Amino acid sequence: MLFEFEVLKQHITELKTENVKLRQIIEKNARHDVENAEQRSRIEELEKNNANILAENTELKTRIVKLEQDSKQLRNDLHFEEAVIIPESVAVKFSGENCVVSEVIKVPANFKSLKEKEMDNFLN
Repeated sequence: MLFEFEVLKQHITELKTENVKLRQIIEKNARHDVENAEQRSRIEELEKNNANILAENTELKTRIVKLEQDSKQLRNDLHFEEAVIIPESVAVKFSGENCVVSEVIKVPANFKSLKEKEMDNFLN
C-alpha cells in the first residue's frame, strides 16, 4: 500500500507540473489573442486609410488634368489676343483663330514696350 501511495503521489506531482505548463501556455495564448486582435484592428485602420488616400489621389489627379486643360486653353487664348506693337504709330490687336483685327490702337513712334522700359531701368 505504501508503494501505491508513493506512485500516486509521484503521479500527482507530475500532473501539477503539467498543469503549471498548461496554465503558462493558456496565458501565452491569451496574450497572443490580444495581440492578434490589436493587429487586426490596425490592419483594418490601415486599409481604411489606404482607401481614403486612393480616393484623394484620384481626386487630385482629376484636378491636375482639369488644371492642365485650363492652362492649355488659357495659353491658347492668350496666344491669339496679344497686342502687336508697331513703332510706326499703329498697333493692331488680333483675336480669335482667324487673326481678325479686333482693335487698332494708335501708338506714338517713340513708344517703348514694358519689356524695353524694364530693360532700360535695369541698365541704368
